[in-house]
Amino acid sequence: MRHSSNSAYVVFLKIMKIVRVLFQFVLLILLALLLMDLISAAGSSDCRAPSGERTHNCFPWGMTEGPMEGGSWNYMNKTRYLTTSGIMCAGLALAVCIPIIVKNIWLSLILMIVICLGGIRALLEVNKIIFTMLGW
Repeated sequence: MRHSSNSAYVVFLKIMKIVRVLFQFVLLILLALLLMDLISAAGSSDCRAPSGERTHNCFPWGMTEGPMEGGSWNYMNKTRYLTTSGIMCAGLALAVCIPIIVKNIWLSLILMIVICLGGIRALLEVNKIIFTMLGW
């Protein structure tokens, strides 16, 4: 009897490893997309340039846009946008690296979720407070 429950537990652990690897892979893809956006934004010009010419690679700095009222994407300040994006990338990079640092399947999966849900949000709130204090 014990043998069958033990093999079920081994199968469950293998499934959890697969879930962790898939979650890590999704986070890695998201990190790659955010890094591409960060690099694109860093080298972009303002779409509302005084010269009047609109380049192909421009961001609407100084305004918001998006499907929700008031704009769901905030481009109020290029420095603030780049810093916030950098913080999000750092948080995702940490979440992707957690399974390398923490070998326990359960703990690493929980830490990855906590970093993604809570850690990045907390970093962004600290970022908002700092920019408010600096007046950016």
